Amino acid sequence: MLSAEGLSAEGVTVVYDRRRVLDGASMTVRPGIVTGLSGPSGCGKSTLTRVLAMLLRPAAGRLTIDGTEVRRWLWRGRWRCGRAT
Repeated sequence: MLSAEGLSAEGVTVVYDRRRVLDGASMTVRPGIVTGLSGPSGCGKSTLTRVLAMLLRPAAGRLTIDGTEVRRWLWRGRWRCGRAT
């Protein structure tokens, strides 16, 4: 279990057009701590960031803010080629 304080993602999976692009990612961003994501091109950094920013609803996993699970995303569109559709 990840820390209840801050922004946490646990077991996040994202699927685009039946292709799994992020599989079981977990991380915690604690208040007041600078956090960065690094990795090779195409490994899911931007996708995970979109989930953490609540711009993209994951196919599986959970997102919590200070221990409270996010159950509703305001953004209902889809990202395609850098534009919302």
